[in-house]
Amino acid sequence: MTKWTSKLVRYEMAKAYQVLFDTTGGIGPDTIKSSWPDYRYSTADIAEQRIAKTNGKGRMRAKVPRTAREIYRMEIILAGATVNGLHRPAWATAYLNGDKALRRALVEWCMWELYGWDTEAECRRRGWAYSTFRSRRDKAAGIIADALNTAGVPTW
Repeated sequence: MTKWTSKLVRYEMAKAYQVLFDTTGGIGPDTIKSSWPDYRYSTADIAEQRIAKTNGKGRMRAKVPRTAREIYRMEIILAGATVNGLHRPAWATAYLNGDKALRRALVEWCMWELYGWDTEAECRRRGWAYSTFRSRRDKAAGIIADALNTAGVPTW
């Protein structure tokens, strides 16, 4: 059986945030003002608009269809769930509850990965030491991996 590792936990958490981002609508003042649902363009629509030069909004996100399995895994990771009668808590809040700095480093890194931002550049922009940030991120993922391995949670 494959064990959870720090690298695998980071990958799965970043993927969970990506699935969350792809399956939910926008949040914030612009969405509140409008009762229209979010509209996302397919990849073919975006390509056609670029060819016709009618893409007035600039870069738009293509709609990414997500499977039920991806959504279920995202729910387990970010919100917790009951799996085969066993409660599986949300990873960041349950296993990193005692150390907000570790949790923040891991979640911030997931968001930066989601947006495609460079981690070192973001640390510099915030005045954070990259080595400290990386150490906290990796330690947080390691704690989660150890907890998952101890609980006997299989990798997927």
